[in-house]
Amino acid sequence: MGEGAESDRWHGEAVSAADTGIAEIEKSSGLEELKLRSCGQALIDQSLVTLRGGDALLLIDAAMGQRPHIVYCGPDIAWADTAQFKALTSWQFVNGSASQERPLTLSNELATGTLSPPGLVVSRNGEDWALDLRTEQLLPLGDNGVQIQCRDNTSGVAATYNLALDAHTGVLTCSTEIENSGESDLSVDWCSGLCLPLDPRLTQIMGFAGRWSGEFQTEEISEFQGSYLRENRAGRTSHECFPGVILKAANTDELQGLACGFHLAWSGNHRSQVDRLPDGRSVLQMGELLLPGEVRLGAGENYRTPELLAAWSWEGVGAITKAFHAHLTSNILDQRTRNKPRPVHFNTWEAVYFDHDQDKIIKLAEMAASVGAERFVLDDGWFGSRRSDAAGLGDWWVTPELYPEGLHPIVNRVRALEMEFGLWFEPEMVNPDSDLYRAHPDWVLEARGVDPITFRNQLTLDLSKSEVADYLFDKIAALVDEYKIDYIKWDMNRDCHHPGSEGRAAMHRQTLGVYRLIDRLRGSFPKLEIESCASGGARTDYAILQRTDRIWTSDNNDARDRQHIQKGASFFFPLKVQGTHVGPKICHVTGRQFTMEFRVASAIFGHMGLELDLNLESKEDRAVLSRGIALYKEKRALLHNGDFRRVASQPHANIVGVVSKAQDEALFSYALLESRPRTAPDRLFFTGLDAARNYRVKIVWPLTDPSRSGLPSPRGIMSDNSPYDLLIIGGGINGAGIARDAAGRGLKVLLVEKNDLASHTSSASTKLIHGGLRYLEHFEFRLVRESLIERERLLKIAPHIVWPLRFVLPHDKGLRPKWLLRLGLFLYDNLGGRKLLPATKNVNLRAGSHAATLEDRLTSGFEYSDCWVEDSRLVVLNCMDAAERGATICTRTKCTGLKREAGQWIATLKTMAGEETVRAKTVINAAGPWVDDVLGKANKGASENNVRLVKGSHLIFPKLFDQAEAYIFQNKDDRIIFAIPYERDYTLVGTTDVLYQDDPAKVAISEAEKQYICDAANEYLRTDISPDQAVWDYSGVRPLYDDHKSDNSTVTRDYVFDLDEDEGASILSIFGGKITTYRKLAEHALEKLEISDGRSWTADEALPGGDFDPMRFDAVLADLQAQYPWVDQRMMHRLLRAYGTRVHALLDNITSVNGLGEHLGGDLYARELEYLCDAEFAQDADDVLWRRSKLGLHLDEAARAKVKSWFETRERAQ
Repeated sequence: MGEGAESDRWHGEAVSAADTGIAEIEKSSGLEELKLRSCGQALIDQSLVTLRGGDALLLIDAAMGQRPHIVYCGPDIAWADTAQFKALTSWQFVNGSASQERPLTLSNELATGTLSPPGLVVSRNGEDWALDLRTEQLLPLGDNGVQIQCRDNTSGVAATYNLALDAHTGVLTCSTEIENSGESDLSVDWCSGLCLPLDPRLTQIMGFAGRWSGEFQTEEISEFQGSYLRENRAGRTSHECFPGVILKAANTDELQGLACGFHLAWSGNHRSQVDRLPDGRSVLQMGELLLPGEVRLGAGENYRTPELLAAWSWEGVGAITKAFHAHLTSNILDQRTRNKPRPVHFNTWEAVYFDHDQDKIIKLAEMAASVGAERFVLDDGWFGSRRSDAAGLGDWWVTPELYPEGLHPIVNRVRALEMEFGLWFEPEMVNPDSDLYRAHPDWVLEARGVDPITFRNQLTLDLSKSEVADYLFDKIAALVDEYKIDYIKWDMNRDCHHPGSEGRAAMHRQTLGVYRLIDRLRGSFPKLEIESCASGGARTDYAILQRTDRIWTSDNNDARDRQHIQKGASFFFPLKVQGTHVGPKICHVTGRQFTMEFRVASAIFGHMGLELDLNLESKEDRAVLSRGIALYKEKRALLHNGDFRRVASQPHANIVGVVSKAQDEALFSYALLESRPRTAPDRLFFTGLDAARNYRVKIVWPLTDPSRSGLPSPRGIMSDNSPYDLLIIGGGINGAGIARDAAGRGLKVLLVEKNDLASHTSSASTKLIHGGLRYLEHFEFRLVRESLIERERLLKIAPHIVWPLRFVLPHDKGLRPKWLLRLGLFLYDNLGGRKLLPATKNVNLRAGSHAATLEDRLTSGFEYSDCWVEDSRLVVLNCMDAAERGATICTRTKCTGLKREAGQWIATLKTMAGEETVRAKTVINAAGPWVDDVLGKANKGASENNVRLVKGSHLIFPKLFDQAEAYIFQNKDDRIIFAIPYERDYTLVGTTDVLYQDDPAKVAISEAEKQYICDAANEYLRTDISPDQAVWDYSGVRPLYDDHKSDNSTVTRDYVFDLDEDEGASILSIFGGKITTYRKLAEHALEKLEISDGRSWTADEALPGGDFDPMRFDAVLADLQAQYPWVDQRMMHRLLRAYGTRVHALLDNITSVNGLGEHLGGDLYARELEYLCDAEFAQDADDVLWRRSKLGLHLDEAARAKVKSWFETRERAQ
């Protein structure tokens, strides 16, 4: 309606402020006659209230004695005749519905006969529930607003509706106030800020979901019937449910089309609801989600809803963002600080955590100032007994043990460096282990008779109690006054699960108490700035920003994730209030690694800050950071005062920008987040510029070689005689992983292995990709977390050779107690951000197949998730990918000599054809058990690190049980034994931990180990096993980093690097490590060497054949079976497990089994051997039968001899 009349405005000038606003409401002697005057526009016809401002128009039928209702709210339209307009907006009679039209009143009360959700739910002892609110008085509200006072004379309930439309931004602010004028208590169960009718063309809903470290994730819902409902009971706006929603028409985008946005300015529980009614109308409600009995009004008392803000536009979602940004800046942010340039902010949290040391903190401040920081914020850990998150909250005094002179030495140094000083507080929380809680256990929120839920060892203080608020104010104010604190980081690190006070629900009072405390501090210290943080972005709304200066958008400083989070936040929050920090090179939340250029690029588009240990950044990266900060300062005014633009783009990239108000300057950012779907780069289109002007485009970041932008660069052209960037000695998993990573970054790589790939340790593992459940007992939480994260990544990038496996852990009385197992498995489930694998569950061992497998005494246990891996194939695939990216892989090539010469390494290599000499800039010693031998060849003295050789052995038995789950058995010596389904027909049992001091090439299982394995398993298995039943065994030597523990089973599985940079030619030796973390080890090795400008990339790039969804293995198998119906089903399963999507290289252009060549036994044909030789470096029968596969188990002796003969024939032919 009115769209055609307004179509010219889409391309014309915006309405000026002189054309908008209501100047006055006059009431004549007759209540029904109202006249409104505004800038020459007729804005009232009898009782029709008109609010017009910006791009918005609001028409309300508020006739005296009638139920007030909105006739129109939306983008501004032209209208002249009120009677005609009201007729056009009247709903037609529909057969089957009530014959009387029921307008959607401002509260959609039940008395109207509505069958849709009411916007106001009250009652008085079960009565007075159907309110009939009638207009009683109209009053002007500010420059462009109206207050509509209504009353239900029967119930004694009054409602006052406050509506103000900002004349410049076009944002409507509305609220409802309920007053109990009766004599008995009135219960308020729900009250929306207002019930706002929606244009029926608004069929698309954009909501904002999320989680901790993943806030502001947009979710879009198209056409629907019924209700869209989002509720939050977290006691803060929450990570999961931001109180905002955007609605748009079907073809609306950022630049054009009908759109509207709504936000509830409230920092507590909330509810958002959109209802599409059967008659075609739609209505939006947003308000405070009240707990049972939370608001009970005594006689004369009132309740006022949080403010609901709304904006409308014909010009797309971008115009809604522009309106909200302008409104927040001009009407909500504190005028004392809103125009202050936002200083570059250094926060200590991810640099020190709880490891406080005065000298360290001062050094950090000096380094922060050296790169350009303007504010230094000391985070958690400075007060009371706060040495971890388990104690001290509430004891707000400086810890004398850490800071004997208080914070004065730090504050004085910070000020001498010309930086502001800020301090972290979490005022609303208390640790049970604190002086405050011991003195006042009654000061916390609680539900009577219910045990409190602690999260991060915290309880929530009851701020509805004046004595609690007074205590907090006094403590914080004293510190602010003593140290002249400029800035408070106000944190809140938990949800409120039992928000009760003195027997009643109290979240409403708690939220108001928080507001009062902050307001009181701001009133006492007018120049004090405050940041709203709640484990990241869990308290982000316009009400908290009315009394604070910025939000901490997310605890996640992952530069890639931040692109999504900040883009989602931008719909309602301008860049100047979004805290955006440059985090560590390896993100502490995700474990991903990014170049400094990419981290800076993400942080510039916000209120830029730093949160990292600058001591761990290279000199070069600190220089890059300094230049990035300089760019931020140069563009700060533009970034924080211009108009923000989201450029419509493909999902693989995020493109945002800011255009100056005068349209004479702009800054745009392009972030490539995934591989491009095309080879050519995206073409960029800039929005918000003046089409009549000419602009000059210049790249201002990165300032250095664009190849440092964060993505892998293609390998350059290098002459044959140029030195290798890397010579890697050792073809196990670590060497292979480094070769792949380095080749993908454009380095010239040579890997040499004296035998076959994975010929020793890397093919003798237990075949698991796992976090290491037993490492938790030794407090190796970092290693376990890293391993669990890597488990998910490997499952995604190699789903053909890595797949989920469920493990059953029986509880055996007398060994580890059940509570300890349950705790360990809880940590195991949650340390690494598990997404793909199912969680732990209890299991009854006396039911099903477990009862037939296990001893009767074992009645219960746990079932948890890990992954199986084809270990030797993992090595081979990494080398394949490295070779495809330009690396040279040489097997049967032994390094016999290493010497430094003119800043390079000269390596002598012995091949099957003789000796060769190569040059390399850097050597990586990934020789595993032979790491010391390589160091000897390099004439390097004894390393400070030592390797401990520990033998691990396994036995293979004919299948011992039918179920698909594996078992993990606790042994009486505190070790564990696995029993794992293996190669379809077998069971793998192991492993051992035996100190080994002989030649690693001659490792073999001993009789004692065989008996140990059987005895340990027999403690659990119903049917005993013996060594003579084993059909195969294997042993390997684990080259563990020697941490000097006496028990071989407790020696760390973590890795350690030894870097020797003498004479300009580096050699990096690797001690320890486990197969699960090989990829991360490779990243860290290249980071340690600092020789590559390319970013880490291997976390998301599939290994050869692994480019399919890990959850779709069966579907991929079915597709292959349909494509190659002549292949036996069991054979196809084996081929897919071995080669993944590379199976096409074997089977394409073949139409029958005969096309596979000579049959060698089982389902092995000559075509497969040819492929393994050509693509996977196989050179003899053992390479195929025991490393590229385990066909040696399935083929009989004659078939194995046939394979050997095939290789001999091939060798003679060559």
